[in-house]
Amino acid sequence: MRAFGGTFDQQYLRIPKIHQWLMRHTYFNAEVCLFETKRLVTFFNSIHVRRSEWYSNSTQDVGLTDNTPFKETCKKLIFVGRVTPTKGIEEILATASLLDEGVSIDIFGPLDATYSTYNNLNKKGLGRIRYRGVIDKNDIAKTLWEYDALVLPTYWMGEGYPAVVLEAYAHGLPVITTRWQSIPEIVDERSGILVEPHDISGLAQAVNHIHRQKDEYTRLQHGARKRFQEFESAYWDAKFTDFCYAAAGNKPKEQFRPHE
Repeated sequence: MRAFGGTFDQQYLRIPKIHQWLMRHTYFNAEVCLFETKRLVTFFNSIHVRRSEWYSNSTQDVGLTDNTPFKETCKKLIFVGRVTPTKGIEEILATASLLDEGVSIDIFGPLDATYSTYNNLNKKGLGRIRYRGVIDKNDIAKTLWEYDALVLPTYWMGEGYPAVVLEAYAHGLPVITTRWQSIPEIVDERSGILVEPHDISGLAQAVNHIHRQKDEYTRLQHGARKRFQEFESAYWDAKFTDFCYAAAGNKPKEQFRPHE
């Protein structure tokens, strides 16, 4: 059994006790239950699920190597995701007058009903924060190469390990995001900056900090590159195969282990 996202524990606690009992005696009784975050593994171990294991969200290698040059300054930041208030869009827009000269944030993603037109977004962005439309899934990797860092001030209730954070790491991009749900499991002082949800001042300060402090920005780029190795899809695909062999009672074949 595999659960996606980061709030399966909260969903479980909201359902009636009889439904919880049924879950524990049916698919929670699978050979192995795979959860996206470590917090979920801890929770479901506490209610004595038969076997609970961490199975992270992951991303593909996009060609980052030791020879890929580091970026010198952080001026162009990117948001990629659903353009909705709970992803922190209003907080991003509110930083427009607080950002250093020359710093910009581009917003990509489908508009929800709150933002029926991009004109209002660009007006609030004061020319520094711009809505740039929807990126085709196949073009996300190419687009991220054009930017210096990712910004994601989310407080969406369903947040687990946002795929765009891992994609940023694959490009060596530091991440500015929120101390929310299980995000601190994948973003910390090694590879990014965490701010509190709704903290407009803290968000602006974080963006300005990595713009002004070039040594700090370089350090975070190093950290992002290193953290990518923890979430490379080749590794997690091999782990999934191992789980399947173990459930079938067979010895696993030799598997590729990128960082072991």
